[in-house]
Amino acid sequence: MRIFVTGAMGQVGQRTVKSLKSKGRDVVGFDLVAPPDADPREWVAGDLSDIELLRRSMDGAEVVVHFGAISDPIEWTRYPEIIATNVVGTYNVFETARLLGIKRVVFSSTINTIGLISWLKPWAPDYLPIDENHPTKPDDNYGATKLMGEVLARGFHVRHDMEIVCVRFTGVLFADMPASIQRYQGFLADVDGELVNRMWSYLRSEDAIEGVERALFQPGLGYERIFLAAPDSVTGEERIESLIARHYPTLTEQAERLVAERGSNASIVNTDNAADLLGWKPTLSYLQIPELQRSRSEARR
Repeated sequence: MRIFVTGAMGQVGQRTVKSLKSKGRDVVGFDLVAPPDADPREWVAGDLSDIELLRRSMDGAEVVVHFGAISDPIEWTRYPEIIATNVVGTYNVFETARLLGIKRVVFSSTINTIGLISWLKPWAPDYLPIDENHPTKPDDNYGATKLMGEVLARGFHVRHDMEIVCVRFTGVLFADMPASIQRYQGFLADVDGELVNRMWSYLRSEDAIEGVERALFQPGLGYERIFLAAPDSVTGEERIESLIARHYPTLTEQAERLVAERGSNASIVNTDNAADLLGWKPTLSYLQIPELQRSRSEARR
């Protein structure tokens, strides 16, 4: 089975390609640039706007993973640029897959679709734990364009019976990437800072990749939206219910119920849908990374 992966040089993309190849899968990576020593049979350098190149590169694949995107919010005045990549580019990928008879596409989406992480005005979820039925109200162009991609996915499913799985990642932590670990060390130094925007949620990259692979091969899927998140919250020595009471006081009772039902320091993101549809459950915590375990201990002093 050949797997076509866009955004294959991104942090999650390159690790997904490596994982698939380690399992003997035939993978073709597509990105703006290819590795300098890339085998031309396995890598294509190109832009998502080039539909003819997409068609030639994707031809022969049986499934597609679409990571390709501008992956962070950018200046509001650059909205046309992010739409061209994240919306038009996504349409091009879906349409090319349709024309080639490819039924299954895994679309890399984000928790930003509901408004989390990049909000500028005061924001709070409608309820806890957050699940796929939560209202979508992004105020940044990254979350908004990913939501547009999900709408496109639903249209391709309804009109063309394609199986498009929208995997909504929370912020991804890379245990093999020093810059990522340092970033989370900074988060832990002030759990009342940037982590508030994230509601202390995250996802280890290893679990992210497993979720993508399960979404590729699990039978019986249609149009799906699936949250992937770690089992716990990045709170250091604090308790998640205490932090929610401090920053989201109207959700205090729901936070206490969350902990009672799901355990101490449980994630505010409900991943039951991933378990039901994919058989996926998160297994890894930030606390298993020695540097972050030490940062937590230092915060205790």
